[in-house]
Parts: sequence; C-alpha cells; structure tokens
Amino acid sequence: MNHTTRKLAHGLLLAAIAVLLFCCRAHAQGPVPNTWTITDPGAGGAFLAIGAGPDGRLIAGSDLSGAYTSTNHGESWSILASPLARNGRPASAAITSSHIPAVGFDPKDPNTFYVGSDIGLWRTNDGGQHFTQPSTIPATDYVTYVAFSASDVNIGYAATLPVFDSVKGKVYKTVDRGLTWTLVSSRGLASNARIQKLVIDPVKPNTVYLVTGVDIFVSSAAANLWKSTNGGNSWAKLNIGPGTIWDVATLPNASSPLYLTKGIPQIPHNSDGVYNSTNGGRTWTKIFDQPGRIFLKRENPQVIRLINSAGTFESLNGGQTWSQKGDETKWPCGWPSFCYSIDTNNVRALGEDLANSNAYYWANSQFVYGSFDGGATFTPLYTNEIPTRSGNWRGTGISNAETMAVSVSAANPNVIYLGFQDLGCWHSEDKGNTWRTCNEPAFTRSWNGLGGEVDTVLADSSRANVAWASLGDSNFALIYKTTNAGELGSWSAANSGMRTSATKSAISGLSLSYSSNSENRTLFVVQNSTSAGVSRSEVYKSTNDAATWSLAFSQPGASFGNTIHPLQATAVDHFSGSLIYAGGDKGVWRSLDGGVSWTQVGGSALAHTWDIQVDPLTSGIVYAVVWTTGGGLYRSADSGSTWSKVLTDDNLRGVAIHPLKSKIVVAGSSENFCCGASPFNSNGVQFSMDITNLAGNPWTPANEGLPWPFAANIAFDPLNPQWVIAATPGTAFHFRLFPNF
Repeated sequence: MNHTTRKLAHGLLLAAIAVLLFCCRAHAQGPVPNTWTITDPGAGGAFLAIGAGPDGRLIAGSDLSGAYTSTNHGESWSILASPLARNGRPASAAITSSHIPAVGFDPKDPNTFYVGSDIGLWRTNDGGQHFTQPSTIPATDYVTYVAFSASDVNIGYAATLPVFDSVKGKVYKTVDRGLTWTLVSSRGLASNARIQKLVIDPVKPNTVYLVTGVDIFVSSAAANLWKSTNGGNSWAKLNIGPGTIWDVATLPNASSPLYLTKGIPQIPHNSDGVYNSTNGGRTWTKIFDQPGRIFLKRENPQVIRLINSAGTFESLNGGQTWSQKGDETKWPCGWPSFCYSIDTNNVRALGEDLANSNAYYWANSQFVYGSFDGGATFTPLYTNEIPTRSGNWRGTGISNAETMAVSVSAANPNVIYLGFQDLGCWHSEDKGNTWRTCNEPAFTRSWNGLGGEVDTVLADSSRANVAWASLGDSNFALIYKTTNAGELGSWSAANSGMRTSATKSAISGLSLSYSSNSENRTLFVVQNSTSAGVSRSEVYKSTNDAATWSLAFSQPGASFGNTIHPLQATAVDHFSGSLIYAGGDKGVWRSLDGGVSWTQVGGSALAHTWDIQVDPLTSGIVYAVVWTTGGGLYRSADSGSTWSKVLTDDNLRGVAIHPLKSKIVVAGSSENFCCGASPFNSNGVQFSMDITNLAGNPWTPANEGLPWPFAANIAFDPLNPQWVIAATPGTAFHFRLFPNF
C-alpha cells in the first residue's frame, strides 16, 4: 500500500469509527455546550482571602485565577468580573488582575464591596456588575486588607505594599465610602510592616488596630500589633509581651475588651493562646491556651469562637471557660485525606459571613471549606463526590489550578488524563463528568498520594487501559505506567535505564511511535536532571512499552535554578517511526534514523520551544510552539528542513491538529503559568480552519465561556473531533463543542 492510499484508508477508518461512537455516546452523555465549560476535581492553588457580605455573597481571592464568587453559600462558584466573563459589561468594568490577596465589604450595602489585587484596589457599587479603581490608591500597589467601620460606613481603611513580597506596608483611609482614599500611615509605622489585618474600633472609627507579620510570600517580617487613635495619621506599637501575634478582634458593639491570639495555629498547638485587654491594649491577660482565628458572635458578644487546625473552640461567657465545639478529625475533607491546615499567618484565609454569624469560611493553600453551624462542622465547598463514596469527584467551579498536561484516549475517548502541579494526576472514565485520582502513593514522593507534580501524560492510542505519566514532586519525578486506565494500584515503575538516582529530575514531552507494535510501544521522553552538581537535558527512548530506556540524545546547559531546559518536548512522525523531533530552550533537533543521530533544524527562531506536534494525516508536517517574545507557532512541511511562522504570539503554550481534517489547527496562549498574569498579553484559544491558507482562514479567537484568555495544552477527541478540551491555567480545564469542526 503506497503512502497516499495508506493515508486515505487511515482517515476513512477513523471517520467511520467516529460516526459510530459519536452516535452511540451522544444520548448517554447529553448535549455538549458550544461554549467552554469547566471540568476538574476541584481546587488546586493558594487561596489568599475569603469572606461574605451582608447579603451572604461569598468572595474568595486566589493567587492565579482571580476572585471567585458564590451566591449559594459555596455550592457553586464563578469568576467575579473577569475580562472574558463580562456578561455585557464593558471591558473597563472588569477586574484585570488574576492575583487577589484581599476582599472587603461595606457593612450595610450588599452591592458595595472591594477586591484587593496586585495592581491596586477594585470597587463595585452594583453587586459586581461594574468595577472601578480609585485613582488615589496606586494601581501598582499590592492590597493586603480592606475594612470598613460598622458605626460610620463612610470610613474605611486599606493596607497596601509596593509589590507582593515587600514589607513596607502603607495604610490608606477613605471618608466617602471608598470613592477616594488618602495615604495616612506616614508616622510611627515600622519600615518592615507587612500588614496582615486591620480592625476598626466598633464605636470610634478613628481608632484602628493592625497586625503585621509573615505570610505565604514573605518569611521575614516583624510580627507586631499597632494602634492609631487619629484615623491612621500616627501609629504606636502595643506591648503584647513575648510570642508571635496572629489575630486581633474587637467586640461588635463596644470598644472593650479587645482580643488577640498569639502562636501559630497549626498542629501541634503547644504555645500561647488567647488574650484580652480591657484598657485599649496597654495590658493583656491570657484567657485560653489555644492559638487561632478569633470570632465574636454579633448577636451575643459573650460567645467567642476560636478556629485552628485542631478544630473549633467556644466560650459562652466571654472567655472565662472554653469547650471544644468542633473536632477537625471528624470533618469531611473532600478528595484528599488531609485538609484543615492554616497557612502560616494568613489570617485572611479564615473569614466570616456578615449575613450569618454562625457561618465561617476557611481557605488555604489548596482548598475551600465552610461551616454553617458555628464551627461545629466544616465541609468542602470546592468539590462533590458523585455518588457518595464512589471516589468520583466533580469541582464546584472554584479551581485555581496549575495545569500541565492533558491526553484523551483514542481507544476510548471517555478516558481522559489530566496533569497538574500540586493536584498531580487525575483521570476520568466518563469524559470529564467526574474525576478520579491517579496519584499513586508509592510514586508521588513527598505528596504521598495526596497530590503530585505531573508535567506530561500520554494515553496509548490503541489500548484503552494503558497510559504513561510523570509522577513525583517538585524535586523529583519519573515515568510510570498504568494498565487499568489510571486506577490506583495499577501503576508500576517504567523508568529503568533513566537517571533514577539523580538529586533532581523533571520529566516532560512524552511521545509514542504510532507505527510501533501496538502491544509493545516505542516511546520517547525528556529527562532534565541534576547529579553530583551536573545538570543534564536528555532524550530517552524505549522500544518495549517503557519497560527499559536508553539514552538517545543530550544537550548541555540545563539549569534548574534558572529553569533552563535545552530539551523538553519530543514528537514522532505519525507514519514514520524513524522521524523524531526534540526541542526546548535551545531549539529543535531532528533524527531521521529513529534517534541514533540528530541534527538541529530551524535555527534560533525555534529557541524556547515549549511543545512539538505532528500532523496526524500527512507525514513530514510538524509544528513547534515557541514561547518567548516574538515567538509563536512554526510549521514545517518538509520534515523540519524549513519552517515558516504561521502565528505570532509571545505566550503561545500549546497546539493541537484536527485528527480527521488536519488543516484545522487550534492553539492556546497564556502568559499565566503559576502565579497570575495580566489578561492583555494572552490570546487564549484561537483556531484556523485552514492553516495552509491563512489569508482566507485567519486565526479566530474562541474564548466564549472562558473567564480569562489563558489556554495551554489542547486535545481533540480523536473520534469526535468537534469535542475539544483545553488546559486553562488558573481555572483548570475546559471543554466545548465546535460544530464547524
């Protein structure tokens, strides 16, 4: 059979199977939307602040995907006022920061609330439909706290920093309900004051307390309690004695007593506790021996509640006696077996509900929880198990996840694998409706099965139960193989011959030879490693289904400290197992003899190659994703000998080629990777209906339903290519139907 006939037969076979499977699956799975819909197990990265306003609207701030909001007590979530979720709002009304360390509420007006970001303060007075930035707070400041007076709602205070990791805190004051602000912290406040919390006296709004200390981004900052009695114009440090302050609180309707907690509220709790002062903070008396976040019930100030990672403690008589109200060991966690930890000094991550004094919210470095019974029980607000005790999880819309890889099984497209940082490996057996963990405890190293770091995953194209993935932690990962569609207990080591004793190891760029034996695959992968102070960037080859590997190619110049990976992607021509590509920060190389010898192709234009993909229908057509200033998508139609740029995009992160109509190409663009980013430098998802005729089929944006223009790896359903799934950094993964595909 000649090449043309073989290609035609291959395409017709896939098309026929696609029609049959699509017809059979459509009714069972229901309609798929023509806009992007989130799919994930729930949660992921750091949540920095949480709370609910006077109408119970819940807002949570994340470090890389913006502010999330819920109007049903956390049962479901959506991104608040992001650039692509405008619902008719003009672009100027959107929040254009994806890094949100603070939320604040008007005590009386539920339509007025505030979001503090890494580019200043945002205010809405119409329930979040439109946001504006007060010009009197610099739009470069990092806002850490916002608080308003309960006795005079015109008066409020905001704490800011010049940049996210600064300790040079400043305080702004408003007297017109947040419309304009004035810098007031010019005297007394220490130069190393990283402000964690502001508390306004409930009777005297010009009396303000603030807590300074370390948090998730800064490990060295003075931990002190400060007081101002003149609206923040001058500050005095209060003597709280030895120990590290963590929280401060006032009664809801009186200036005295004042409460503070000292000590880190993590298990074990073996130091300090709760103190009160009846003289404005001049002297303090210890009233309980547990540290934590303190809440005073608005309807009955004699009721004091303290929450830490052991549970909830309560006093019904103003702190004279205490009892444990809630036991953390009895609270449901969600999909991990650990959950209720408190990030060091992140007091903002435990929030109250201004509409319900028995409701509290808990956000930490990965998850979000809520209590609606005064802290007796907390439950997950980020995921649901469907059905109960099944091990199948579906997120509630609050994700904040760092996405790394996606692979759809061609043998059974209901089986999908996802790779995350922190969340690790997840697989679905129902096409993304629910997700199951594939974080094998024995192979996820320091995560011990509770998460992991997965940079690459690959489903075998002919065996529905077989896949390979990198499993490990941020310091060390290797290749493992599943023979039961990712189920725990089905994974085994598949890394013999690689540098298994290196001190650091990162795995990326898995690819397989489609022309190899379908029961005994030939695969390629990149390992970047460090041993005895020497860093290496190497391509490995296996000819026996990853049972053993041999070194095929290497490049010098790897650096973990500077994240330089000369090699990080591989690809094998769909029809010729001898034609191999490898690329990374140093460019792209090609082998014409199955990996024996290599030649650099494409020159410096292909430096910083992030991904390589081959045409599934035509031999010799290959694409390189170049992630750098002036980069974009490059295409070669002669096996890499010559290249042409088909898309300019500084933040291109992924590309996928339609498996049945390979002129259709979809690309993903995202400046956001791990820590938030501006939406203005990313293009999200874009596609061309004919990559060979861009003049007549230009790149078209396809971001409907995405909250941010952030997209990376993309995959088609191999048998029904109208269905597409995309990694959307910060907001996990999204899928949609493209009817015109």
